This record gives sequence, structure tokens and C-alpha cells, in this order.
Amino acid sequence: MAASYHVYNDQNLLYVRYDGHHSTRQLNDLVPYYSLDPYVHSGLRIVVDCARLNSAKVDLKERRKQMVVLYDLLKYPGEALNVTYFCPNAVGQDLSKVQEALWDEFEDVQLMVAKTVDDLAEVLREPTDFLYAMLGLNT
Repeated sequence: MAASYHVYNDQNLLYVRYDGHHSTRQLNDLVPYYSLDPYVHSGLRIVVDCARLNSAKVDLKERRKQMVVLYDLLKYPGEALNVTYFCPNAVGQDLSKVQEALWDEFEDVQLMVAKTVDDLAEVLREPTDFLYAMLGLNT
């Protein structure tokens, strides 16, 4: 179980990667870092990389609380909060469906799911060579 993040300033992008088993606790571990990181700010686009997940368990009550904190931290007034899940596998796709239902409760959230790097490039309007490097995948 591992979770990490990186901010790509030039792309205005918060990249979050989950490896192995994903649990609600992982986001609890990351949120304090987001709050203290001067590069994490409202208006960032969010990419959640689920490519390396092999299982996931989400506590819906706790996840809603986390999403309120994320929304307040990352939503820029007057603009949509853009969240994209990169889910080339079934585990990630199932997780993104749960997340989609939860994000629907918030105003001005644009949620997208990309199953391939080409889909991700289209959604983010970023070059595939950058995305392959960000995702740590071979071309």
C-alpha cells in the first residue's frame, strides 16, 4: 500500500499515484501534506493514477469528509474542479465509479475517466511523452 503525489507547476497539475491496495486511510495520510505544500493550491487539475492498484476498499462516510477537505482546498471560485482518474484496469475503474457518485454531490466538479494514455492526453490536452513520463510507463 503506497500513495504519493507530485505537483507539475507548468501543467497546473496535481498528480496522485496509488500502488497495491487502496484504502481510505491513504488519503488521510496525504491531505496534511497537501495543506502544507506551497505548490498545492486551488485551481490545480487533479489526476489520480489507479494503474498500479490491485484492490481497493473505501469507507464512504470517511471519504465524504475527505472530499469536503479536498474540495475546499483545491476548488477555485468560479471554476470547475477538474478531476481525472487514469484507470486502465478493472480495480481502478470500479474505484472511479464510487468516486464519481461521491463527487456528484459537489457543485462544479468535472470528473473524467481515462482508460488509456491517449484518452488521458485528450482529456488533459498534454503531450503523450509527458504523460508516459509522469505515469512512469514505457512508451
